[in-house]
Amino acid sequence: MEMSMGKIQNKLKKKNLELYINQQEHVLINNVTVYKQNQSNIKSDTLYVMDASTILNLSPEIKCLNILCVGKCVNPLEEAKKLNINMLVLNDNEDIELVVDEIQTILDKYQQLLKNTAILFELLAEGKGLQQIINKGYEMLGNMILLSDIGLNVILCSENAKMDDDLKKWIYEDPIENYNSFYIKEREKRGFEQSYKSNVPRYISKDVDKYAYLVSKIFIDDKKVGHLTVIEFERNFEEEDHEIIILLSKVISLEMQKDRLIANSRGFLYESLFLDLLEGRVKDPLIIEDRIKALDIDLEEKFCVFTIAVNQAEQVNTNLPYIRNVIENMIKNGKSVIYNDNILCLITIASDEKPLYKVDQKKLRNLLKSNKMHSGLSYCFYNLKYLKKYYKQSLKSIEIGIQLNKKEVIFSYEDYAKYHIMDVCSKHENLKAFCHPSILELLKYDRTHNTDFIHSLYTYLIYEKNQIETAKVLHIHRSTLLYRIKKAEEIMNVNLKSSGLVFNLLLSFEILEFIGEVKFIPRLVRE
Repeated sequence: MEMSMGKIQNKLKKKNLELYINQQEHVLINNVTVYKQNQSNIKSDTLYVMDASTILNLSPEIKCLNILCVGKCVNPLEEAKKLNINMLVLNDNEDIELVVDEIQTILDKYQQLLKNTAILFELLAEGKGLQQIINKGYEMLGNMILLSDIGLNVILCSENAKMDDDLKKWIYEDPIENYNSFYIKEREKRGFEQSYKSNVPRYISKDVDKYAYLVSKIFIDDKKVGHLTVIEFERNFEEEDHEIIILLSKVISLEMQKDRLIANSRGFLYESLFLDLLEGRVKDPLIIEDRIKALDIDLEEKFCVFTIAVNQAEQVNTNLPYIRNVIENMIKNGKSVIYNDNILCLITIASDEKPLYKVDQKKLRNLLKSNKMHSGLSYCFYNLKYLKKYYKQSLKSIEIGIQLNKKEVIFSYEDYAKYHIMDVCSKHENLKAFCHPSILELLKYDRTHNTDFIHSLYTYLIYEKNQIETAKVLHIHRSTLLYRIKKAEEIMNVNLKSSGLVFNLLLSFEILEFIGEVKFIPRLVRE
């Protein structure tokens, strides 16, 4: 294999370098030399370097196919056509010997890349495994190499590589926890978005972390399955490292495709079952039961679905597999899968516990807020075949929760089920028509007279007509509260002693909140 004239043009990185091709079949270069006057034994795979005056004296009979002209050449296109050659023109008066040396260095490095390619594919053919491939990559790059899955769990690292204490802690002790600060900085710089859009190894500088990195994505069947990370520790990165990393990533991808242990892992089986249930690919109760048993899941267990959704504008800048790992670390009794750009976590619940009971709520909320995420918690259920139904419940709680209470990040379906009912009904009827007419009368009075009796009434009813608690919440004197309630009764022409009326009034408040007529209900709940 040889290097093309076009690649040489790119790697020389000269501003005033032009390329003219007339013989496409002879553009590959193996050697470079200075052209000598009247030279015989011209080779088609050699690039001959000469000055502009020498070209003018060339004859088509010489058959010098590939030329680099150093210096200003008049009408280079016409000269290239007349001689029927491939010609690079460097429109600067540089030292010819130095140019030859520069190109020879490029060719030498390319030959080394070809040797490295042969070595890695030989390891692949001999079935030496991922560890040997990673170790050989370390010999080629001279820096620590890490292979991690898409959740940033370290699968393998190069053996015998030099490390300081911080690197050892990161790799061997708690990589997820130690990665956290790096993740936050990368996300702030929209680094994950850049990585998502890039098809080449991405350089991450030391202003993000203590070390600089080159990170390449690993694909199997066009699906990203992991990352190859090279840490700048033993020596500084060089331009050629990018090509070695690309090569190494391809070889690792081929080796991973051979490794059936990946597909047969317990985590993969969980994912497979969840996805089949969500997509409706398996419906036979007996088949579902057998697959659940194979995962050692108790058929009598109680479950709920906890779904995390990312703000759409932040999706390409969020590493969902990493967030998934953090969530599983927080929710010890959960198994998760990434589905439709959401994280679905199936939580197993003890009979006497509530969902998320053992989770550090403050830590969870901080994680969600810092990553611009919202979450929804479904009702509890006892049969996994209904996973899709309860997943939709969790999504609906997020949808309605954001509509009614934008500052919250965890929405329980238990709190929003009534609004779901209203949402369904609103597609067939005008919800306002279901409100008790006296509430609409009070709302009209408040808007006309710039009063807030409706807020006082709702607070009074929601606290079960406890005057002391209501006055405390509203920060008013008890006598003031009694005046407001009496005034409200007069305006509405009702008697609040009727339990049936109280139910209808509270339902009316919820409807008004849902359709956006009043806004004080979430404020009261937060207090």
